[in-house]
Amino acid sequence: MNADGNDPNGPTYVEHYGKRFSDDWGQITFEWSGYEWSIHGPRGEPQAEHPKTGERQWVNGVEVRDNGDLALRSEGIDGGVEILTVPSLGYGVYTFIYSADFNAMHPSNVLGVFTYDWIEFNHGGGYSEIDFIEISRWNAPHLELPHASVTYYPDDLEVARPGTGIIPSAFEIPAGHQTLTTRAEWRDGYLRVVTSTADGQVLSDTESTSRIPRDNAQQVHINIWTSQQEDREGYQGFSTARGDEIIFHSFNYEE
Repeated sequence: MNADGNDPNGPTYVEHYGKRFSDDWGQITFEWSGYEWSIHGPRGEPQAEHPKTGERQWVNGVEVRDNGDLALRSEGIDGGVEILTVPSLGYGVYTFIYSADFNAMHPSNVLGVFTYDWIEFNHGGGYSEIDFIEISRWNAPHLELPHASVTYYPDDLEVARPGTGIIPSAFEIPAGHQTLTTRAEWRDGYLRVVTSTADGQVLSDTESTSRIPRDNAQQVHINIWTSQQEDREGYQGFSTARGDEIIFHSFNYEE
């Protein structure tokens, strides 16, 4: 807030329009876990550039199974997969239950579960992204276990690039097939994210009250994509990265 009590980013979407933001972006949609979701495609960031075409490709790697599970399958360098809720949900409690052998993921591939504001309603350069969890080796195949973190990018950041976000928690994902639960409570000026295993092991429990992104037009995103971020040892395996599959068993949102 400014000294006069006004938000320097201007009114939120709800304040401006009197309703929540909702958009399928003209893409294919499907129903899962009580919500309508849109499938990102066919091109765009942050997926790595394909070495033959220079395109950042996305594929429709979505399967809703008869038991209610959602299988997301990327094609590695040939295409990432990303879905997002059509409605913007806002402050509340988000719970995701999902499973895979994360240790077997290609070292260039990234799983992201996050909120992001594609509408860019605030034109001052803010991004308001909250990564409830990202899992990857980030092109560092020598790491013993995959790295996970909670990261957020406040509205007042000028550029959202690696190193500019706030990372309240960084941790490792155990080897072997794991079923994880990530529960994120997002309120005005408050964020708590807890990730635990099926046997109750808490891998991360972090709280933050500093510069928490405000509720605007963020939609929930889940993606698996290939990063071309260069490792300090010069690893460039992203150019031949294979795909990975993650199974999401449920998503729940409560105000």
